[in-house]
Amino acid sequence: MAESRAPSQRKSNSLSAAEAVERVRQDLPALLGHPVESVLAVRRSDDDLWEVTVQVVELARVSSSTDVIGAYHVTLDKDGELAAYRRRRYTRASVVGENAIAQASTDGEKTSAEASTDGDE
Repeated sequence: MAESRAPSQRKSNSLSAAEAVERVRQDLPALLGHPVESVLAVRRSDDDLWEVTVQVVELARVSSSTDVIGAYHVTLDKDGELAAYRRRRYTRASVVGENAIAQASTDGEKTSAEASTDGDE
């Protein structure tokens, strides 16, 4: 994934929020096999790493209100590469608020290496 980046790319701690989101939009679908539908949150952690939470449709159903959605809390390392993610699943029709996004931060963490070898959780 890094090979698609220009050689003069900056370190993660100097990435903008927009650049961090773009990295996640590029790299996460390659691991999951599903595109990112929307960005739910982005923040810089106390460790100066970018954390981006995105929404992915994992299972589309005839009534879109029953689609299975994954909220992925992604951490980029200091080089701006995907280092880990955590997932929270729910249906589109379920009530999803701050609690679901916060839960994505506490669910089981996966490194990108583990994620690329795992099947469905």
